[in-house]
Amino acid sequence: MRQRSDQPPDWNDLRDRIIGLGEHSAHKSYYPELKARLKELEDAKKSLTALNAYLQAVMDSATQVAIIATSCDGIITLFNRGAENMLGYGADELVGQATPLVFHLHEELEAHAREVGERYGVDVSGFQMFMESVVHEGAEKREWTYCCKDGSCLLVELVITAIRGEDEAITGFLGIAQDITARKRAEEEIRTLNAELEQRVAERTAQLEAVNKELESFSYSVSHDLRAPLRNMIGFTRLLLDDCPDDAAGGARGYAERIERACGKMESLIDALLQLAHLSSVELNRQTVDLSALAREICCELCEGDSGRNVRCNIDEGIVADADPMMMRSVLQNLLGNAWKYTRDVDPAVINFSVAPSWEGMAFCVSDNGAGFDTSRADKLFSAFQRFHASDRFEGTGIGLATVQRIIHRHGGVIWAESDVGKGASFWFTLA
Repeated sequence: MRQRSDQPPDWNDLRDRIIGLGEHSAHKSYYPELKARLKELEDAKKSLTALNAYLQAVMDSATQVAIIATSCDGIITLFNRGAENMLGYGADELVGQATPLVFHLHEELEAHAREVGERYGVDVSGFQMFMESVVHEGAEKREWTYCCKDGSCLLVELVITAIRGEDEAITGFLGIAQDITARKRAEEEIRTLNAELEQRVAERTAQLEAVNKELESFSYSVSHDLRAPLRNMIGFTRLLLDDCPDDAAGGARGYAERIERACGKMESLIDALLQLAHLSSVELNRQTVDLSALAREICCELCEGDSGRNVRCNIDEGIVADADPMMMRSVLQNLLGNAWKYTRDVDPAVINFSVAPSWEGMAFCVSDNGAGFDTSRADKLFSAFQRFHASDRFEGTGIGLATVQRIIHRHGGVIWAESDVGKGASFWFTLA
């Protein structure tokens, strides 16, 4: 009598016995079909072995991700190398002996049990809390604190799904955990930095508000304290001119005229400074502005004030923008006024206002064929009190382009210039 052995039969020996039985059987007609079926089973075994090897390779290579499988009652059936690296336990310590509850924080488990119970109206405890969410939702994704074997803790993002058999019945659960401790630390650092930045912005805003108040006070002082004595100087100078004959001795009349001109220039400078200061506090009143019509109006005003010149103004039709109309009038008055001024020695003078696509969107352009300027100093072009031409040749305060730039920036745009000395200049600007 053959003794029963607990060892599984050798596959090749079993196959040889069956095939041999078939060769000596009285029912040899079944032999080819049996042999083919055995071949299918052998091929299926090879495929299954290859698949298992592939899955094992995947498990072993996932060294940064913990992959843990359990039975339906929560006993660990798989604990990959990534789980060993993350938690410090060996697979032989946990597989078949423990549930994942051993490396969870007790207070987190209690809180999750209450949450699951309230959500589904059941009392849950232990491993059941994981099962309940997966059964109802298909999967559970949640952040947890894992307790490692050495007593340290780390934050993980855990995704749990059900393992199902051929009949779709749940045969176990699979959890995949990723260490997010570094990510959470970085997020906390970003939150801290953002809070600090917001605090700095608030402080800077308060400082700017204080500066604006000082600027308003300065504007008031300029408007009243400086204007009053200046007007007195202008008034007394005119009285001197009225009483002074044209042939006054010692050039007295000439001196008085020079004082009057200097006072007029100072008054213009004060007006320009007040306008520049006012731009920082005035509220934008955006609306659709017909820039073509505005440019034509300004050019007509320039022609009426200097009718003896030969100037051709080319203004494209249909140029509109969403902007503050009063501020855009100031922009075009400055740019077209500069073009008019710096073409004084050119005949015929040509001034253009056009629009074209640019990398910043639609760009508006005021160009001329006048004196131009040296582009090596273009970085100072829009600074206050910067002049590129002698004041005795071209008058001005040096404030106009600074005013234009401030208006453009308040509209969220940019402004730049292109020029060659003696060949005119082009001023481009965009509006957001």
